[in-house]
Amino acid sequence: MEKVAILSLLWTKADAVVSFMNHIPSEVLYVKPAENVWSAAENVQHLIQSAQPFVRVLGRPASYFVEKWGQASYASRSYEVMVSTYQKALGGGVQAPSVFVPILEGNNTEELVKAFTSVYKELEKVFLVWSESDLENCLIPHPLLGPITLKEMMLFTVYHTEHHLQIMQRRGELAMLG
Repeated sequence: MEKVAILSLLWTKADAVVSFMNHIPSEVLYVKPAENVWSAAENVQHLIQSAQPFVRVLGRPASYFVEKWGQASYASRSYEVMVSTYQKALGGGVQAPSVFVPILEGNNTEELVKAFTSVYKELEKVFLVWSESDLENCLIPHPLLGPITLKEMMLFTVYHTEHHLQIMQRRGELAMLG
C-alpha cells in the first residue's frame, strides 16, 4: 500500500473518531465504565499521546533511523498482517506503557476533537515528506511489536485508531443502554 492510500485509510478512521465524539453526549464520552477502564475520551487522548512521538520522530532525517535502529531486511508487511500481528500481541493481556496512559484535564469535547485532529494533520504532513523507499527501509522500535518499518508504524497507527474507535463505540453503546 502506497503512502497516499495509507493516509486515505488513516483519515477514514480519524474522521470516524471525530464523528463519534461529535455525536455522543459528553456525559457518555467522559464516563469511566470502571476505575481502571478508560472512558471514550481517554481512548482519544491515548490516540493523541501515541501519535505525538511518531510525529516528532518523523521530523528527523532517514539517516537518524538507520544510525539508531538500522535498515529493514524485509519488505513491509501489509495492513492485514499488521492488524493480525497487533491482535495476537494484544492477546497476551498487554497494557499501554505509562507514557501512553491518558491523562485528561477537564471535559471539553471541542478541545479534545481539535487536539486529535491537529496531531493527525501533523502526522500527515510529516509522513508525506518521506519517500516510499525510506518508509520501507527505515526501522523504528514499537513498544509491543519490536522493530518495524516506518510504513508498518503508519499502518499500525491506522489500525490503532480503528481499534480504539471500536472500544469507544462498544462503551458508548453500553453507557447509552445503562
